[in-house]
Amino acid sequence: MIVDFKEAFTFMFKQEMFNKKYLIGSFFMFLYALLVVFNYQNIVNGKTLFSLLALLLSLVILMIPIGYSLIYANSKIVKNEESLPEWKGNFSNILENSIKNYVGVVLFMIPSGFVLTILGIIAAIICFIISTILVGPDAVNTNPKFFYAVGGLTILFLAIVMIPILLIFMFIAFLSYCSFLTDLKILSFFNFKKMFCLMKKNFLNMFLIILLSVVITIFYNILFKVAPILYIIVFSFIGFYFMLVFNNLNAQFVQIGMKNQLAKIEEQKSEDNQEYEKL
Repeated sequence: MIVDFKEAFTFMFKQEMFNKKYLIGSFFMFLYALLVVFNYQNIVNGKTLFSLLALLLSLVILMIPIGYSLIYANSKIVKNEESLPEWKGNFSNILENSIKNYVGVVLFMIPSGFVLTILGIIAAIICFIISTILVGPDAVNTNPKFFYAVGGLTILFLAIVMIPILLIFMFIAFLSYCSFLTDLKILSFFNFKKMFCLMKKNFLNMFLIILLSVVITIFYNILFKVAPILYIIVFSFIGFYFMLVFNNLNAQFVQIGMKNQLAKIEEQKSEDNQEYEKL
């Protein structure tokens, strides 16, 4: 079963009072985008303190639309409800779930970043040794051409080794986030059994969602570099929209994974019953 992209891109337009809910979310995305561009200028101008304050403030502001979309995704998974939650009277719940998300992401990234760094160092050392052997004893020669050759081969081998590792990390991070969406508990970021169950017979959906997110991220980055002001405008209007789109796709992914798991359990029960009847 493939996720319904049409539903993900259009479901919000069928919502009651969608314009009001969308504008509130877009307002926070506007503040976030404004601070990101402002923070970039601080970094360029070497204003470290202002840069740190802008970064912290932007993360606090981003918590609000993230928490809102988390509530929607969890409601779709657990209750199979398509309706977007109300902003009014839901603010404490929004912040609570967003804080859980931030804490879970940080706890997930610390060991993951450590492992990736160690693997990167090991891969770099191995690739350097291999490339040095391929170039020959003259690799240690003071002639820059030999250093360029060794450096180029090292980068090439490093890319060959690290790209698959980074792809695996992206898949695990996605599954970790989807596991969190099922109950909005921090420990679910590390529920590898649940993550494995969600992925079984569901890999294509995971690949398609991640591919779309990579494309959108590249688009944002290019726009930010080329036209920061245009980035603020575009991100403000479509940033919250894509946040809802991806959380709908994530929720669909989880639902399909759960259905596959239930189907497997029912199939196993049926087989057990047949074996019992034979006895």
